[in-house]
Amino acid sequence: MSFVTQSGAFGGALTTLLQEAGVGLNKWVATGNEAAVGALTFVDQLARDETTDVVVGYVEGFEDARQLVELKRTDVGIDLPFVVLRVGTSERGRAAASSHTGKIAGESAVYDAVLREHGVVAVDDIDLLVEVTQLILETGVEELPHGRLGVISTSGGAGVYIADRADDLGLELATLSARTRERIGHHLPGYGSATNPVDTTAAVLNSTDAFEECLTALLEDDGVDTLLFQLTNVSGERAAELADTLCRVKDEYEKPVVVCWTGGLEKVESLDRYRASGVPVFENPARCLKSIAAVGAFVAARPALHASKDHPARVTVPPLDRDRPKKLTEVDAKELLADYGIETPMERYVTSVSEAAAAADEIGYPVVVKIVSSAIDHKNRIGGVRLGMGDVDAVREAAAELLNVGGAVDEGVGLTVQRQVEFEHELGLGLTIDDDFGPVLMLGRGGTEIETIDDVTFRTVPVSRAQAGQMLEELTTVPVESFTEGQRSAVVDAVTGLSKLFMDNRWITEADVNPLVVTADGAVAVDALASGYEPTDDGG
Repeated sequence: MSFVTQSGAFGGALTTLLQEAGVGLNKWVATGNEAAVGALTFVDQLARDETTDVVVGYVEGFEDARQLVELKRTDVGIDLPFVVLRVGTSERGRAAASSHTGKIAGESAVYDAVLREHGVVAVDDIDLLVEVTQLILETGVEELPHGRLGVISTSGGAGVYIADRADDLGLELATLSARTRERIGHHLPGYGSATNPVDTTAAVLNSTDAFEECLTALLEDDGVDTLLFQLTNVSGERAAELADTLCRVKDEYEKPVVVCWTGGLEKVESLDRYRASGVPVFENPARCLKSIAAVGAFVAARPALHASKDHPARVTVPPLDRDRPKKLTEVDAKELLADYGIETPMERYVTSVSEAAAAADEIGYPVVVKIVSSAIDHKNRIGGVRLGMGDVDAVREAAAELLNVGGAVDEGVGLTVQRQVEFEHELGLGLTIDDDFGPVLMLGRGGTEIETIDDVTFRTVPVSRAQAGQMLEELTTVPVESFTEGQRSAVVDAVTGLSKLFMDNRWITEADVNPLVVTADGAVAVDALASGYEPTDDGG
């Protein structure tokens, strides 16, 4: 491994810990105050260094973070495992980072999402940094554990513990096929279990043939991507026999295999056997699963990165005149969205009660009546939205009230009367200019809860369809698994549509589509805003 650190003393200490764990050191770089050359310049060079297998880093923030995007849209960058201990994620930590390196580490949520997007293995624990680095070097890039875990354990209790920790980490345990369960069950005593995690009990360990058949059944199950063998309190000669069997069976298949060996004595011979076959061995099941989850970010990101290699990595923003703000009202913003294929509801802009009533009759009931004003960003906060208006009298009353409320803020206030959209879920979609990564796009749980429920993810612009699909999958409070293909495709269309919109309108510094509602057969932007600044006269 090669090490790049933004702290000389602490980076040196981390390197020592890695070497004590048996990790070989190739190159070591401390970047100092980065007055001339930043950490990512060295990472880029090391990606092209044939003697470097993995880059490890201590990182507080990046001066030019788009260098990471540039690197990760090349083949050498996609294939480079980059493991970072990232600090400065708390308010106090960011203040310390600022005084130490002359830069603020950046918005943590953006950093976390962008690092995940680009397959950077970000950890927050020193021991995990060491174990993840060992795991990558022992298995190699193409055999890293990933995906759905098939777990075989010699202890039922250890299996339950693994199931709990896997759930905490968002790791998926494979659902075994009936055929696999039948094959395994044939060799188990009545108190064993053929469901995942498989509890072989200690009885199966007394039969090499039975153990081998259980391993083979799991490795041949199409639902299993990675096999985890939990060995508990086994020592000496018997442990060596199990290691020989597992390594021999493993070599016949192309699936990653990981061992967690808890307890036991006389391990040297077995550990050497595992190491020779590229099988990583852990002692603590929780740390084993944390390492698997950490490297999963690298494995999961690679297909989307390959699919987005042709997208520009560095997006320039023209010079903007900060004295000439430019803001689109909801009506204008939604017209722009529609130009990029994002569906919006039928609506009419009106300025009087009578016009509102006529518009509602034309659109059909129920309708929504809302304030429209460039001076009012968040209509809900001043009671500027009326939902479910079912007849013309309700519309007239709502229109009169809203014109009065809005008029107190903006003399030129208007209203929209729009068709009320029946929906199943609310998402929020947005764009902002991050200090470190430039234009980034956000997708998250939407509606009025967007600011209180922290369920959002980010991607650097431009966003490919593969990346948009990954964003949707990362949401934890939205039942994405229940979405139809049509709903998923419509959300992906909206995400990539907003990305394209920005690429053509780089005066925008902030945009919000909230909510983007998921309907029975698509996705509709029912509210939107966009703001920025007029380009300067000297090249904008």
